[in-house]
Amino acid sequence: MNYSSKAYFEKIDRYLNQQMGAEELEVFEAQLKSDPGLQEEVHLQQLARQAVQLYQDQVDLREWKEMGKQLLTSQPVSRGAFGMKASLRLVAELAFLLILWWPQQPQSCQNLQLAQKYYSGPDTAPLKNAQGPASPESVIEAARKLFRKGRYEDAIKQLLPLTQQQQPKITEAKYLLAHAYFAAEKYGQAASLFAQVSTAKDLRFSAKASNMQAISYLAGGDLSSLQELVNQWLQSPASPEYQLAKDIEKHLFLLCPESVPSASAIIKSVP
Repeated sequence: MNYSSKAYFEKIDRYLNQQMGAEELEVFEAQLKSDPGLQEEVHLQQLARQAVQLYQDQVDLREWKEMGKQLLTSQPVSRGAFGMKASLRLVAELAFLLILWWPQQPQSCQNLQLAQKYYSGPDTAPLKNAQGPASPESVIEAARKLFRKGRYEDAIKQLLPLTQQQQPKITEAKYLLAHAYFAAEKYGQAASLFAQVSTAKDLRFSAKASNMQAISYLAGGDLSSLQELVNQWLQSPASPEYQLAKDIEKHLFLLCPESVPSASAIIKSVP
């Protein structure tokens, strides 16, 4: 019997929330008395609920991340306010909760809401010096208008040829094109272009592009690339990206499903 299926997850959830009808409750409790597998699954969900409350009330994200690393690498865990065994069990319960909760969440709940917190769109104010119909300035101005109207795909088509030419406005064109990719939910292409712009000499765009590269990784769910970039930034406390790196780092333990191993393996290893 697959007790980890969505159907059983919802049934156990209704049972714990006391939302079952009388007939369904009678059948479920009869099965629960005779089925050890179901008993274990109900118990694990109860532990997960306890972990949520403790996590929300008392535990800082950074401490969870550090304790989780120590647990998974078999390093000694310092005795904190809860004691060693309690701390280990809390980490195990939270890990199980994340595994149980993660597959049920849509992409927007995992990454996009956090990315939106940091996202800042491009400057799309009309240019004062736009010239002739074929000049780089006029192409960029046309793309800005399309961007303001939410016509991101059209803005991409307008800007793409301009980014493939060696001309004075190439950095600005790439920067605006990257934003158009981001707005069109093409996060991989946005991240690639923002990475190119971040090394440009024009600080009007390169300074913002570094942050947008990270935000694009986050929005697109490329958390391994995001972690690599954040690690680079954290090595340079004087860099302008350092504060953003610190802000993002504390979320990565919850965002990276690969950082959470098998629930049963963790819970069975806890005293």
